[in-house]
Order: sequence, then C-alpha cells, then structure tokens
Amino acid sequence: MTKFPRQVLIIQYHHGQDPGFARLTPFLGQSAVASLLMSCLLDLLGQVLRLSGVNVVVVASQGASVGLRAVLPAGVTVLPVPGTVPAAGIAAFAIGALREHGYVRLVTVRADALAVPAIDIGTACGALATADVIVGPTPAGASYLTGVTATAIDAMGATLWLDAARVLAGAHERGLVGRRVAARPILAEITTYDQLAGLADLAGLGHRVSSWVEEQTRPG
Repeated sequence: MTKFPRQVLIIQYHHGQDPGFARLTPFLGQSAVASLLMSCLLDLLGQVLRLSGVNVVVVASQGASVGLRAVLPAGVTVLPVPGTVPAAGIAAFAIGALREHGYVRLVTVRADALAVPAIDIGTACGALATADVIVGPTPAGASYLTGVTATAIDAMGATLWLDAARVLAGAHERGLVGRRVAARPILAEITTYDQLAGLADLAGLGHRVSSWVEEQTRPG
C-alpha cells in the first residue's frame, strides 16, 4: 500500500455547528440528525483507515470530543476545537494546529461527505507530492475535501476556504498547481426529505448511512 510521509488527514466533525444541518432538523429532529452525522463519520473512517501511512485526526467541538473518544476506532486522534472557533473556521484551525506538529501535507474532509471511497482520499494524498492544492467539490460547488501543502498555506491563506472553483482559480493566480478529485455530496446541502430519501440510490453509500436512510424513510 502507498505510504504518505508527514501526511495527516483531518476529518471535520461539525456535530450540528454547520448551519446547513438546521435544514434537516425540522423533519428529522436533533437526535436523528446527530445519529446520521455519526453514521457518516464512521462510514468515512471505514474508508480512510484502509490507507497506510496517514495519520487520522478528527476535529470536533470540545463538547463532542469527549463522546467521540469512546466510539472512534483505535489509532484515530481527536483534536478539540475551542468554542470561539466558528464552524467555518474549523478547517483553518486544524490546519494551523497540525502544521505546528511538522506536517507538510494536510488533507481535510468533511465528516458529512457521502459515498467517498478510499481511492479518492488516497488520490488526494498522493497528488500532494506534485500539486499544491487539491479540492473535492460538492454538487453545489462547495468543497468536501481540501488538500494543501505548506507552500499553499503560506501563499493562499483564507482563500483556501472559498468554494472549490475559486480555490483552484486562486492557486492558478499564485502560480501554484491545483487539482481536483471527484465531486461528492454532503449532508449539509440536503434541504428536503425527498432528497434525504433519495440517498438510498446513491452509488457507494456507506452501509451505516444506507441502513439509517432505509430505517428513517421506510413507509409507515
């Protein structure tokens, strides 16, 4: 299996902090949304842990961090985020904190990303050997995955956290190499019950999320 030196994979576990989840709550309830997000996280980890030589860190609020440590697989580190950091700033906070530990290639993935196979994540990790920025777009144009090198962090700053197209454009303007991996949906962009039920037909959907959708949307 391919190994990625000084590589860290950061999973952003928003746990309801993302305003997008508020659109799911009215027809699901808070506990069901939390259960769905946990299913997404565990399905994603099931793919991530197939990779070799990548340290995995789940970034979450201080409150959520306590419960996560009890359920996450061995070898996964939890990094608590101070309460002063907004959801939109979680990725930047994690990148800054982990860069101080000597990581030179950093890939962030949203915990609510759906049907993300190990090969996509591995491709993003491996591509940072020759590229400065990697983005994984969502259908709406946001990013579920962002990979960066130390060079890109210094050159682009907050520009790294714009939508996928503008990140790639910003990289090009600065003479950096930008690439993209396949587009994948995220829960935060689901706005209706019908869209949620439609996940049952999504190719590659993890078994935990698939079971959750089947149970929650079953007639009767």
